[in-house]
Amino acid sequence: MFYKKARLAFLFILLGLNLMSQEANTFTDPRDNKIYNYVRIGNQVWMADNLAFKPESGNFWAYDNDSTQVEKYGYLYDYRTAKNVCPSGWRLPTKSDFEILISKYEDAHSNAFAELITGGISRFNMVYGGWRDRNGQFYARDFGGNLWSATVSDDDVVWFFLVVSNYRMAYLSRNIKELGFSVRCIKQ
Repeated sequence: MFYKKARLAFLFILLGLNLMSQEANTFTDPRDNKIYNYVRIGNQVWMADNLAFKPESGNFWAYDNDSTQVEKYGYLYDYRTAKNVCPSGWRLPTKSDFEILISKYEDAHSNAFAELITGGISRFNMVYGGWRDRNGQFYARDFGGNLWSATVSDDDVVWFFLVVSNYRMAYLSRNIKELGFSVRCIKQ
């Protein structure tokens, strides 16, 4: 009887130590006290929420100019603004960062799309936040999401990561800097 109680007590101690050593998986942005989830995927640490920081300058928009959309989808930023909105210790991911992310879940039998969207095993939780064109029109909320990368393709074009529910795809593409896309920061 003594040994059973001792083993049980030992298990509770180990469980308690294990719980105390786990990461909280949240980060508080000191600029506005907004709390973001984050996830470790391989050697990368990604925000698991779209950035919702409202900078003092630059071009950024709530989807449909409706501020109630920011809580779920974050802001849409043009490229020049996106380059400067990640909090200290975080940065805008490169094309290579996204390629590494996709490669963790993409193989001959699997499409990264299912693993990277909300509910996927990665816990990256990509949402369909849509995008804004340079004329102020908004598109694709609830079936497409775009994230800026820091990698410039040429003078006017930048790489970005997108997920599209209609095609169940996650991939990289290029587009002009004036569009409004979401931002996910990666830990430096």
